[in-house]
Amino acid sequence: MLDVDLSQLVGGESCQIPCSIFKNGCQVLSSALADSGANIFTLMNTQCAKKLSEFLSAPIEKLPRPVPVQGYNSQPGKPITDFLRINIRVDGRRQYNVPFLITELGTHDMILGRKWMAYLNLQLDVRARRLVWPEDLPPTPVFMKETRTTMEALLRPRTNSAHQADANRRDKAFEEHARLNPPPPRTIQQTRTKPTRTIEPVPTTEPPRTQEQPPVITAVIKDYIAFTSSSPIACKKQFGILSTLEHLLGFMDCRTACILSATTYCSIFSSSLVLS
Repeated sequence: MLDVDLSQLVGGESCQIPCSIFKNGCQVLSSALADSGANIFTLMNTQCAKKLSEFLSAPIEKLPRPVPVQGYNSQPGKPITDFLRINIRVDGRRQYNVPFLITELGTHDMILGRKWMAYLNLQLDVRARRLVWPEDLPPTPVFMKETRTTMEALLRPRTNSAHQADANRRDKAFEEHARLNPPPPRTIQQTRTKPTRTIEPVPTTEPPRTQEQPPVITAVIKDYIAFTSSSPIACKKQFGILSTLEHLLGFMDCRTACILSATTYCSIFSSSLVLS
């Protein structure tokens, strides 16, 4: 027992499982702690959830009611109120719309808990630090190319000093070129407005209507007047022709009709007096 280093019984690497988070054609490489002692489904660190939500365009949603949390020492923690619905890829197996509860996890990005392992019927090989998958869950084929980055690059982005110096040099050269070669002044051209021509409407005068009667009606009227003057008795027998005459007079203007009507009636009346 004196040759055994008891310090090796504490510490070491945890059971970290490589995984990736993907959505909308983008993928973030990360790792998750496989913890069979955590009585949860999946958890995600608050800072990681915010970066993933922004990078993958996945909104953080609110839970219907807060979920109480207890630590390893049974001390109550801050209740969980938010979650992130995201896709995860573990060992080549893709899972879609996995709800990750958002809370503070310290140095871990994500935790895959006991309920997640039980749901997929997984076994945890702690010696090899890997998951043992059932035969009915083979790897998922991928037919789409995705843009990849790492969680480290999202949380702690680094700036390449050489690239930044080159960008600064280019900006300074553009400013110097703009100072030495100012753009020519812009001349504002006045637009000439064409005079508007007002077109006065031409008065249209209709030709005066002629007062000439149709030749057919005029001939009928003349024959009727001659007939009534020569034979008053026949006129009385053919008195119904008068209504036809009045109908024909309707085609003429009012003045002509009145004159012809008065002439006809006077002729009939004088013939009647001679017979009596």
